[in-house]
Amino acid sequence: RRVLFRSLRPNAGIGTVTIGSVTTTGDQNFTQNINIAGGIQSSAGKLTFGGKAYITGDSSLSTSAGNPVNFQNTIDGDNSLAITSDGTVTFGGSIGVVAPLKSISVTASKTMFPVVSVATVSTYGPQSYSGDAWINGVIQSLDKSVNFKGSLHLAGASYVTSKSDEVVFDATINGDQTLSVTAQTSIRFNDRIGDSVPVAGLTLAAPIVTSNSRITLSGASANAQPNGLVISDGSSVNFTATGSAVSGFQESGILFTGDSLNSQLSGFIISENIGSGMNFASAKGNATNLSGTIVSGNTIIGNVGFGIEFSAPVSGLQLRQNVIGQAGSANPWGLVSGGPNTHGIVLAAGAYPGTVIASNTIRSNRRDGIYAPGRVASLTIEGNTIQNNGAPGLEFFTGNLDRKSTRLNSS
Repeated sequence: RRVLFRSLRPNAGIGTVTIGSVTTTGDQNFTQNINIAGGIQSSAGKLTFGGKAYITGDSSLSTSAGNPVNFQNTIDGDNSLAITSDGTVTFGGSIGVVAPLKSISVTASKTMFPVVSVATVSTYGPQSYSGDAWINGVIQSLDKSVNFKGSLHLAGASYVTSKSDEVVFDATINGDQTLSVTAQTSIRFNDRIGDSVPVAGLTLAAPIVTSNSRITLSGASANAQPNGLVISDGSSVNFTATGSAVSGFQESGILFTGDSLNSQLSGFIISENIGSGMNFASAKGNATNLSGTIVSGNTIIGNVGFGIEFSAPVSGLQLRQNVIGQAGSANPWGLVSGGPNTHGIVLAAGAYPGTVIASNTIRSNRRDGIYAPGRVASLTIEGNTIQNNGAPGLEFFTGNLDRKSTRLNSS
């Protein structure tokens, strides 16, 4: 015969409680460590777990009428955990650090991870969070996907990883903290990033990264990372929404750390970074492969360093129809307001096979429009408007320009 309790509170003297399935109409409060294997539900009360929780069998927890589910300690166990609540679900400790869960699914109005201590959530299988979520720490699946279906709020520096699958964000992401995302297959952003509270830095590592909405990153926060948007070696990005902005970072606004094939980057305003607006670096110490990558339709202004910096030579890049610099002023310390970069474009010495710099407007920079301190070869520069810069429009400082392989045709 099924017995329905009004409430349940095991004696505090018990060291560990083992629970199969429990249903109450009121609160359930477990102050001890607990083994869970089954269904725990309250129709009109809250669920509170004060001790460590061990998921010893596939388990489901549920509350209704706006009542919360609160874990105040760690959760471990190689089984699945599903939580359903129209109240707030709070995790007060790490999940799956000792024994990763098989999977975790949370459907709630809010999901809260620790906002003071850094939490880790580790599963072998998928993780799914419906409703708003606040995260702080490491969220990782060792073998399946991670999916945030509701709005995501960054309460601390956060890292989301799928080691064998994809990471998907279906709703907005906000918070003046950093976010690093790594996936084996793809990362998908299906809504705006930093729209109400700019994000303090975004680092991405996956073969395919897509966003269909604008991105707003700001280095003004004390929590900001050195570079605004970091595109890791081997990642291909497709960011083409208009109105994206990256500003105020101590180093570069956007940093490519290495190869990036078939990327598209457009619609950004990249401004007032202490380093360069955009920087192409090399992870391998040689030329960076950017075959099929198009950077176009961006406005790159007011950066203390350079508009676009090539820290290493690249191949296959199309740099087209960008505005690099505009009229403005600098204070006595060289910090720029309103427009000019120090140089428009700076080229590292080396060969640039298949790279085209064309149809850009490069103007009003404090020094050169395009500057190369060393020998440059295999580069096409054509159809650009280079005007009103404080030094020569084109300056190859050492005079080492391979004229046989470099094409110049700009006004």
